Amino acid sequence: MQPPVVLCFNTAPMSPTRPTHLLASLTARPTVRHLFKVLTGNIGGNALNLLALVLLAAWLDDERLYGLFGLAYFTLLLIAQLADFGLNTTIVKYYREHRVAGEPEMAEALLRRSLLLRLLIVSLLSGSLMLAARPLVAWGAPEALAGLPGLPPGRAVLLFRLVCLGAIGSVLWSFAQASMQARERFGWYGALTFLNHAIRLALIVGLHLLGRLDLTSALVAVALVPWIGFLLARPGWPTRAQGPPPDPVWLRRRIGSILHFSKWIFISTVINSVVMRLDLYLIQILSDLSEVGIYTLAVTLAIGFQMSGAALATVLLPRLAAERRREWMLETHRWLMRALPWLAAVLVLAIAVAYLALPWIADGIYTGSAPVFALLATSFALVAWSAPLSFFCLAFDRAHWLTILNILELAINFTIGILLIPSFGAVGAAGATLAMSLFAAGYLLLMFRRLLAISLD
Repeated sequence: MQPPVVLCFNTAPMSPTRPTHLLASLTARPTVRHLFKVLTGNIGGNALNLLALVLLAAWLDDERLYGLFGLAYFTLLLIAQLADFGLNTTIVKYYREHRVAGEPEMAEALLRRSLLLRLLIVSLLSGSLMLAARPLVAWGAPEALAGLPGLPPGRAVLLFRLVCLGAIGSVLWSFAQASMQARERFGWYGALTFLNHAIRLALIVGLHLLGRLDLTSALVAVALVPWIGFLLARPGWPTRAQGPPPDPVWLRRRIGSILHFSKWIFISTVINSVVMRLDLYLIQILSDLSEVGIYTLAVTLAIGFQMSGAALATVLLPRLAAERRREWMLETHRWLMRALPWLAAVLVLAIAVAYLALPWIADGIYTGSAPVFALLATSFALVAWSAPLSFFCLAFDRAHWLTILNILELAINFTIGILLIPSFGAVGAAGATLAMSLFAAGYLLLMFRRLLAISLD
């Protein structure tokens, strides 16, 4: 039986002490140290990514081009998320189980098979889309795009194929991240995440200095970076541990059980991937490309809250995957409630900075992104705050509860989006996202109370 995992939060009252002693006390806790490493990489890297995308918005000097870049970039992420097949989350859970049980070779064998399976899925998906690129672009791209600067006739097909190649690299890079997460190598995780964003910024700045920055070269840079990240991520590559290899029959059965468990996670991943990109496509259909550019910049600015939530999930997922103790569930809830006022303060500060700074970007053409940012930042902050509660659904084998949540989120986002976007554009889309996040937070709190009733004393 797997021993219980302890997050090493000190629940005793904290005595008055000097700030240096308090800092030393906090950093002595493994979870806090890991969280600090991941946050450093995610937030630092996101700052570089934000700078790169803001510079790109200014240097392209046309919100329609930037809107098209946003559509292409988020399509890349959508393909990669669909090709993940829900295996990133599942493999972290099973890898940790075998490691804790003293079966490192079995854990590594699962990683190797997981990589091969993901490569097969993304190659089939991206290859099919690349072959169908011309009819897909002819069906989905507005005719007005043909006259945009930097987008000669026929170039859209090339850009779509670049997106598909970038999706393969993104799957490889996300696999490396999941491997480092499962091994709890959070120092490498944070450092390589930061490096990936630094490379993207360097490529965009370099292209601008050389006078070669346009929509095509920007997408080449974005598609290339995850490939570089995977090649540099040696700590995330599968290895062969010391010991006898696992029985092939056992391995096939284990992979089968993993796929069976991950079916709900995969469905949730598919729905969540659609939800995350739905706003952009609805804005394109129901509004115009300028609104897409405004929304893209707002998402880019608000992504820091997403990154913070992702850092917390990265650290806590391996440790909460099998946690069913009532004591720890209650302590997690208390920590979340204590964090809420601090999160609100950071959110208010970020919104104020956005309203002050956005009029200075590209001669004020993105000033309309400020209210969109305010709504999206609030939404992403709610998601980051409530996400740890979802891990208890996995611990109690209630992954289908999360799938039900994602289906409801999709319905809410789509319904409110089609009602608000025609009149309010990007602001309407952001309002739909906020409504969806409020519902999700309430749903997870309700499910948490139901799980608490069946938790272990």
